Formats: sequence, structure tokens, C-alpha cells
Amino acid sequence: PESANRSKSYLYKVTQSGPEGRYTLRGIAPGEYILLAWEQVENGAWMDPEFLKTQESKGERITVQSNGRHTQQLKVIPADESAAAAPK
Repeated sequence: PESANRSKSYLYKVTQSGPEGRYTLRGIAPGEYILLAWEQVENGAWMDPEFLKTQESKGERITVQSNGRHTQQLKVIPADESAAAAPK
């Protein structure tokens, strides 16, 4: 979620892409979000506000509408970039 709602853990959604790079997220509450795709990331790192500050510019901002559908191609953040920013 956008920064104003980051304390609401229920708004975070996580999925893995399939072999062809496709992914699906369901049950997302309406609102503003940033989609991020990591090659590899420490589990739960996305819940750390300091980590997200270093990563959010690499994502895609979207607005989710009630009962809406959205297709978004993402650029994968390389493992070395997420590891360097990971919480210690």
C-alpha cells in the first residue's frame, strides 16, 4: 500500500510468478498501491518502512478500484539490489 496505509498489514499481498513470469493477486482492497517484483527478497522485508523507502521508486504505482481488474508488467528488481537494501 501507499505510505499512509503501510501500518495495515492486511493490505499487503504477496505472490510468486509462474515459469512464464505471470502473476495474479486477488482480494485487494480499493486504494493506492505500489507493485514491486523482486528476483529474490528476504521474507517480510517489504513490511520494513526503511527497506521500502529504498525500493518503492523501482515499482509501479496503481490505483485499485472496487471490482476492478488491472494488468501490469513489472520490471524485476535484481537480487543484489534488494539484498543491499535489506534490513539488518
